[in-house]
Amino acid sequence: MRSLLNKAALVAVALTAVSCFATAAQAQTTFAQFTQRNPSLRAFSFDSTTRILTATDVAVRFTFGVDSLAGEAGTQVDGLLDFSGTIGFDTAGGATRFGGPLANMSFSFTASTPVLGRTNLLTLLPTTGAFTADGTTGNAQGSTGVGDTVVYTSDFLDFSPTTQRDYSFSFSGINPSVTTSTLSNFNASGAGTFSSTPSPITASVPEANAGLLVGLALPLLGGVAILRRRKK
Repeated sequence: MRSLLNKAALVAVALTAVSCFATAAQAQTTFAQFTQRNPSLRAFSFDSTTRILTATDVAVRFTFGVDSLAGEAGTQVDGLLDFSGTIGFDTAGGATRFGGPLANMSFSFTASTPVLGRTNLLTLLPTTGAFTADGTTGNAQGSTGVGDTVVYTSDFLDFSPTTQRDYSFSFSGINPSVTTSTLSNFNASGAGTFSSTPSPITASVPEANAGLLVGLALPLLGGVAILRRRKK
């Protein structure tokens, strides 16, 4: 049997299986996606020496695909993306020019302007995945369905009901293009989608601290008492 199957292909199989066999209540949901505000900007950079693919403070348009504290499904928020992932070496047997593992894969989307005082649109804690590239296009994918530990945090969504979580980044305009199984330094543009089974729910709003409310009320009550004494 050929060496390790391309992990990205396994992710695709897992996603297809979910789509075909999940019940309506457990259907996979794309709960968010993003595009660069400047799609032609090659904001992602790969360093062949450190083997790290990074992007810093990339201006993006982040769209919630489900209801969240930011608003109804379809709500768009301008934000900034920070991304980092270590790409391993090519694994023989892949269907693309390059296919290798991802390690220390993480990202965070931060609202440019706080929404309801909140800024964490979506954060992925460091995990694993797979990276593939061929010519001027590439993909970075991960899924709990194939053993990746995909843990999301967000100020706007609650992921506690989810049993499967996936991420998928697509890269375009890779320059120079990938023509062999050895990656050289390159730059690319990016977009991405994020899904789960079942859908995440709207994050709860923390209840106001009773002690804080009392502390705020006492000065007001004191002021009212002083005014009453003056009127007398």
